[in-house]
Amino acid sequence: MPAPYAALLVLFCSLLAAPNPSASLVPVNEVSNRVLRSWVLLGQFPNAAVTQGRGEDGATRQGLGQDFLASLGGEANAVLTEQTTVPYTDAQGKSALARAVRWEAEGALVDFIKALKGEDARVAYAYCHLHSPRAQKVGVRFGSDDSAKVWINGRLVHKIWTEGRGVRPGEDTFSAELKAGPNTLLVKVENNWGGWGFHLEVLDAKSAAAATALSRQREAVSLLQDAELRPRGKYEFLFRPGPFPQLEFKEAARLESLAGKMTLSVRWFDSECREVKVAEKPGRYGAYAEARTTNGLLIRRALTFNCAPRGWTPWWDRHQARLERFPNAPIDPLVFEAHRDVVATWAGSWFVERLSCEPDGAVLLAHLSEARPAGRIPNERDPWAANSDYHARLKYAVLGRPVDAARLPAPPQPQSPAAPVLRPGGEAEAGLKPGTVARIAAACRSWAEEGRVPFVTLVARRGVVVYHEALGTNAFGPYTLETACPVASITKAVTATLVARYVDQGLLKLDEPVGKYLPDFPVTGPKAITLRHALSHTTGYEGNQGWGGVDQPWFDNSASLLLPFLNPGQAFLYNGKGFSLTGKVLELAGALSVESQFRRCLFEPLGIVHARVGDLGGSGQFRAGELAVLAQLWLNRGAYGALRYFSETTWKALLPSDLSNHFPAVRNAEYGIGLSPMRLTNRESTATRPWLLSPQTYGHGSATASIFRIDPENEVIAVQVRNTKGDPKVYDRHLEAFLRAIDEGLPR
Repeated sequence: MPAPYAALLVLFCSLLAAPNPSASLVPVNEVSNRVLRSWVLLGQFPNAAVTQGRGEDGATRQGLGQDFLASLGGEANAVLTEQTTVPYTDAQGKSALARAVRWEAEGALVDFIKALKGEDARVAYAYCHLHSPRAQKVGVRFGSDDSAKVWINGRLVHKIWTEGRGVRPGEDTFSAELKAGPNTLLVKVENNWGGWGFHLEVLDAKSAAAATALSRQREAVSLLQDAELRPRGKYEFLFRPGPFPQLEFKEAARLESLAGKMTLSVRWFDSECREVKVAEKPGRYGAYAEARTTNGLLIRRALTFNCAPRGWTPWWDRHQARLERFPNAPIDPLVFEAHRDVVATWAGSWFVERLSCEPDGAVLLAHLSEARPAGRIPNERDPWAANSDYHARLKYAVLGRPVDAARLPAPPQPQSPAAPVLRPGGEAEAGLKPGTVARIAAACRSWAEEGRVPFVTLVARRGVVVYHEALGTNAFGPYTLETACPVASITKAVTATLVARYVDQGLLKLDEPVGKYLPDFPVTGPKAITLRHALSHTTGYEGNQGWGGVDQPWFDNSASLLLPFLNPGQAFLYNGKGFSLTGKVLELAGALSVESQFRRCLFEPLGIVHARVGDLGGSGQFRAGELAVLAQLWLNRGAYGALRYFSETTWKALLPSDLSNHFPAVRNAEYGIGLSPMRLTNRESTATRPWLLSPQTYGHGSATASIFRIDPENEVIAVQVRNTKGDPKVYDRHLEAFLRAIDEGLPR
């Protein structure tokens, strides 16, 4: 063979033998490994809010429905390697370039926050080849934070749109067909805020069947957690003296089909929590019920009932409940005025029916029949507080514990010298640069005008309130300094303040198990949940609310049913259920509802009179001025005025820190006891410091976008209450301008 042809043949054979350079840059995972560790990641793409209506599958953000890989042939056809780059337009409308990175996960969790230094409102992709020794059908266990899509071999095999969920392994399950050899796998996950990532496992047929069985067990537990106990008769929440109503679970047949046959037993107690067999006199009664399933699960419930005086038959009388016309209602004002008596009669009828037909009606009637003048204006939480006070005592009776063993925190102690209290003053007294207040006011006015969301803001330094103003109006009228708003998850920081009082006096310890107080929780072993777990999002629970929240007398029992599926201390999963669980610990520690404890042990001594707390995960309502008192208490390291509420040692122990110091498996998470770091990057092109305010700033975020920030280095608090965020881009831009106005006014 001529030499030139021989050389060409050698070159041709070498090319055939050489690996595909593109393929070598794509991570390969074996199906037999189950856990996929090797990935190529690509992001972060913008995830703007849907401005009108809803997007694909009801989405409120655009990113999941937008194909950012069009330049690579589209999401179904794209091949991502370590060298992939994709141009895109960022959230500010500027051209940008996304560069792929190789990522080796430590387990089945792919954490975009860690791998890409992820930010809020972004989208990212993960890509790999999945090698299968044969053609086969596999099961996939998947969980994501937040919404996601999954493609295998170019086919969309799974998509989920959801709001605000954390990564829960196996929350979604689906099947897929694999071919022999390499299979392409593309995962797309969008982020709203906070945690961002996904968990994916591939299971063979046997493992998939076991996972399905486990999923059915979890479904059964979920039904039992929400199982509703009711009287058999529709109107028996209000009954006559004599035998008590018969109780049953709603949809009992469905419950038993999944959880097994249930045996129900009920005990009745009078208004003094004494066990009784019949209702001999009118008033409040409590029912405590236990249901045991054939597979050993215990479900506890408690309800409030009322025994009506003989001769009282409200349902036979004509009752009227006067209502005002709803703001912005599609009802002609003249028509509503003409129908006032009609509306009042209907509303009165519904009200009376609810007293006898619904659990909350029974709670209200029991409260009204027992209440006495309190020397203050009643609020809408009073009936629930009184009901929870009763059921806290009832729980002591059920568990056979003496109520006199309960311990509430002692009153705050005098201290000298007095700590700063909030008071109006000027820039000079606060130690701010001249013109600072004018810049803060201008930033807030611009925010209100462009954002079109009303709010109330307070800024103070060293206790001197330099800015306190209400801006904007809603359907009920202009906002004033007395306007209260829902502060959502800032309630977690409020809860931490009450917990601090218990911890400081040695009444509770952060690392002791909740099972010391709650009967359905263990006190030892891997499933033993501590208060630190509950207050730092490391229990394994997810979701801010559920199972009736802290108002449900046996919320703790519902929470305990999930223990077989939890791994405390192994992951940071943002939730509110741990805070409600803490509420149940506080109720058993103090034999008093958490609502009443807040009032007695915290709010009244601080002069806070208008606050509402509700569910501890995120139901608080506050005026800006009263929320600021709590911020100043934290800034003062546990003191306010001449009183100390908790020590500086306790203050320091509750601040945000790296959670791996307490839970080695929890990586890249910083949180305290109901407190979060609140750093904001200084993005000004001429900035000489990386943060607005100090990097030690802490507080908590809020789903309503209310503000609760404490800067201990600069002695500043910034508080804002509002009902909603409005346009996220507008909010983010003006939040930065607002904090910059404060930051630039600080002496440095």
